Amino acid sequence: MKNNLLKKSGIIVYQIACKLYFMSVGDRMPLVTEFEKELDVSRGTVQNALSFLRGKKYIELIPRGQLGTFIAAIDYNRLQTEIIKFNIVGVMPFPYLNKKYLGIATAIYQAFEDKMSKVTLLYNRGSSNRFKLLEKESVTFVISSKLSAKAAIKQNRNIKIIKDFGEGTYTTHHVVLAKSKEHLSKPCIRVGIDNESYDQKELTLRYIQDKNVKLINISAQKFLSALKNDDIDCAIWDYDSIANVASDYYYEKVSYKDIEVSNAVITVNSSDSFIEKLINNYLDVNAVKKTIQLVLEDKITPVY
Repeated sequence: MKNNLLKKSGIIVYQIACKLYFMSVGDRMPLVTEFEKELDVSRGTVQNALSFLRGKKYIELIPRGQLGTFIAAIDYNRLQTEIIKFNIVGVMPFPYLNKKYLGIATAIYQAFEDKMSKVTLLYNRGSSNRFKLLEKESVTFVISSKLSAKAAIKQNRNIKIIKDFGEGTYTTHHVVLAKSKEHLSKPCIRVGIDNESYDQKELTLRYIQDKNVKLINISAQKFLSALKNDDIDCAIWDYDSIANVASDYYYEKVSYKDIEVSNAVITVNSSDSFIEKLINNYLDVNAVKKTIQLVLEDKITPVY
């Protein structure tokens, strides 16, 4: 019986801690009666949980008479690591060559740092691989294009989009990249396709419509070397990632207005309501857009 009581007490501490995690200094604390009703427990259980949280210095409260009790301080880091015990881990494309990706990474780190919480970003090639990590719960959220996220959702993956940062936040535009213009006029064009990337695969399949081509399955990271070695004639790629070497190749812009390939979005597991609420509370769309622009203009040093 004693162990059951301790277990119940721990659950209430956890539930109140989760609620506090989304509150800020200056917020009014819910009344004990509100916690009683919401958590369906006794007044004493709520008071013991609050006493424990205050005694451990997770929170500091200030009573203001009839106005209620207000939060004077919250130790988000300790709440996260000692009570809630979860890791916030996101995965996104390698940011090194794409300044928009650098801007997104910087904005995420800044947002969580401002909230005094810990977040880790991993970098993984291929949107399909990133969604697999989310399914396995190896990560808590994925950054991708809206096109990729929708493609994954269509495959009945248990994920949903919770943040859309808008057009132009993920990529500027895509190009067909070739060693020379003549390589695009050959009788049969060898086209590189990365089957692990929803974006690259979809754009490639649209590009080759009504063309005589041979598809070469190859990682997008190897497109440049494949072009140089004459293993392929062309490949579709986002311009932001190859802008620094684009002048060494022939390229043409490709546009598809009916798909949302340039929108950066965040997806989470559909059942993970805590992470959904966390990201919606922490990440402001306009703030992320502003940070991306500052990185593009070299006005701030990116963090990743």
